[in-house]
Parts: sequence; structure tokens; C-alpha cells
Amino acid sequence: MHQDATSLEYAQYMFQYLLKPSVINGITYSQNHFCNIFLTENEIRTAIANLDCGEPGSSVLVCCLLDYYSYTEIKGLVTYIVNNFAELSGFISAGFIFTALDKILRNRTTTNMDYPQLDVIQNLIMNALFERSLPVPTIKPAYDLFERIRKILHLPRDEEKLNRLLAVTSEKAFRRLHCREVGDNSVFMYLNEICLLLQKMPTQDILNLLEVYMEDPMRISVLTSYKPDIYIQLLTLFTTIAMLSKAKVPIAVKLLLENIHNESKIRKVLSFKLLFSLCQEITHEYGEIIKISFREMVAADPCLVRIAAGILEELIHEDYIKLSGEDFFRFGCDDLKIFMRQVLRKRFLLSNQNDIAKFYIQSIVYINMCTKLKNYTIPAQFFEDLVRIKLKVERPQDLLVFLFDKLPIRKKI
Repeated sequence: MHQDATSLEYAQYMFQYLLKPSVINGITYSQNHFCNIFLTENEIRTAIANLDCGEPGSSVLVCCLLDYYSYTEIKGLVTYIVNNFAELSGFISAGFIFTALDKILRNRTTTNMDYPQLDVIQNLIMNALFERSLPVPTIKPAYDLFERIRKILHLPRDEEKLNRLLAVTSEKAFRRLHCREVGDNSVFMYLNEICLLLQKMPTQDILNLLEVYMEDPMRISVLTSYKPDIYIQLLTLFTTIAMLSKAKVPIAVKLLLENIHNESKIRKVLSFKLLFSLCQEITHEYGEIIKISFREMVAADPCLVRIAAGILEELIHEDYIKLSGEDFFRFGCDDLKIFMRQVLRKRFLLSNQNDIAKFYIQSIVYINMCTKLKNYTIPAQFFEDLVRIKLKVERPQDLLVFLFDKLPIRKKI
């Protein structure tokens, strides 16, 4: 629960509208009974049992409650999914329902699943994947549930059917791109999700065509001008392919770097995230992403600052970055909005106290732009960044007090 003034009001709204009244041992429990942040396990169990599955938000609530209670009753949710699958599969909220059932099945200590409709759900999911009737965000939770049921029922993994699913999805993507067939523009993201889940490459036809498109400046120009959403999907799909085939990594890195330097905000943000994922999963070469992240920390775009701060915090913690005084200031001396305080408190302030002590005086010099001190000179190549950072920091005294509070006690004396 978020610790702000609206959290209790939001909780009351959710419980009021997503629960049905219940009678237990002759006592009627209204929805308001559950409007309490501190619920007992019995109350959580009762709340889950009385959720109104017909309300779209109920699936979100049940997923939250299942994090705090090992609920094991599956009959109600299984029946609801089987009876309403066609309607459910058209909404993103279906993903939460699939996740909820997956969590409940995980909580059961016995593998003796005597409720017969689990296999029905499994068939419904596979048919929906072939028909592409599931929204893209629900594909992974649906497939996770499919796999959970398969293992519970001790069924073999049907590689032939899964390969056919990949082939059918690849064919639809090929027709959409090559023949310019009118249809759902999410077909490429659908293929991307299937490739990720199966950890397999798409068919050679779509792979060859995709490479032609991604390396042809004229085609890229047309796509980015008239179908930017298609281009973003293709870029995501090509990055996924690079994660599955190292031979494609150089092309993917080149494309992502080009888009990071593009003026399009959406392409820049997406490429920034994809490049970091590619570095983490495959290349483990962080030099370029580190330079870009420090550059974006100085820039004024709050969205890119958030991404850059998260990347740098991770890499500093993993010891991929040895901070200099200038880089410490670029990273740690951003205007202390709530987000940046959270990033610093996550691990940095505890793990990097020596860096704070080492660069604290230097930070005072930088924030005040003192240019006359012989022992603390401001490098000429850093001066432009310093001016931009200083313009962003509205209350420099708050920043210095914040850092001083985190100094080791022996360094404060």
C-alpha cells in the first residue's frame, strides 16, 4: 500500500466495489468490513472467496491479496475462466486472472488436482494463442498458466504444436510486412512474445525480410514517417532475435544506438531500455550505455533521467562503474525529487559511503562553482555539464544536507 493520503481511500474503493457481502457462521460481513489495511489471514481468505470476478479490477485485487495469503481453493476461479473465456480474452485484465490462478495452483502442496476443468483451460489458452485473440500483455501470464497446468497434469511438452504456433505467428507477421496485408498492427509484438516464451527464432522467411527492412534506410524512413508504431515493434522484435542469436547482436546494437540519438522521444526511450537489456543478457559490454546514461543524467528530460539513474545505480552496485568526482556529481547531484531519493536510498547510500565521503567536498565546490581553488579545480570538459546540473538543482543546500547526513560519523567530525 502506498504511504500517501489517498491510499486508504483507494483501498476502501477497491473493497467496496469488488467484493460481495458474505455470511460466515451466521455473521454477515459487508464490504466495509474488509476496508482495513491490516487484514488477518482469515479475512484475506474470506475476501478472496468473495471477490466479484465480473468486475475487471477484481483480478488486480486478488493478485495483491495472494501475495499475503496461501489461498488454495481453485473451483470458483476455474469455473469463472471456463465459462467466460471468450469474453475475458479480449481484455488486458485477463492477464491478472491467469496470474491469480497460477499463484493459487502454486500454493497447493498436493499434485492431486481432482478438479477436471484445468485441461479445458489449457486447451482454451492454446487455441487463443493460435487465433491471436489474447491482448499482447496477457500472452505471458496465459502461457505461464498453460505451463503450470501441463506440469500439474504430468503432460509432455508438445514441441510439434509449439513449433506450429511459432510458424503460424511468423507467417502472419510476414504477410503483414511483405504483402502489406491490412490487419492488426500488434502482430509483430505478438510474434515477439511467442519468441521470448519459446526461446526460439521466428521462421527464416520473416527473419530474412526483417533484416532487409531494418538495414534499408529508405524503408526505415517510410516506416518511421508513416507507421512509427510498426517500426517500434520491428525494432523490439529484432532485439529479441539478437538475444536468441548472437550473430545478430552487432546489427541490433547499431540500430539501437542510432535510435537513442534520434529526436523521437518514444524511439529514444525504447532503444535505451532495449540496449541495456541486450547488454545485461548477452554482451555484458557496458561502456556505451554508461556514457549515454551519464549524458542523460545531465539532460533535462525527466523520463530519460529516471531510466539513466536506474541503469547507473544497478551498474554501480554491480561494480561495473568506478566513480570519478565528476561522475559522482552527475549521478548523485540531480535535483532531489522523490524518485531520485528512492534510487539513492535503495543501495547506493549504504554501499557507497566511501564515495560520498571522498567526493563530498568536491561536490560543494561544484555546486557553488568555485573556480579559484587550486586543490579542487573544475575540468574544462566538465564545466558545461556543471552549468546544466546547477540549473536543475533548485535548492542546493538541501542536496548538501542530504549528502552530509549520509556521511560516516567519523568523516563528519
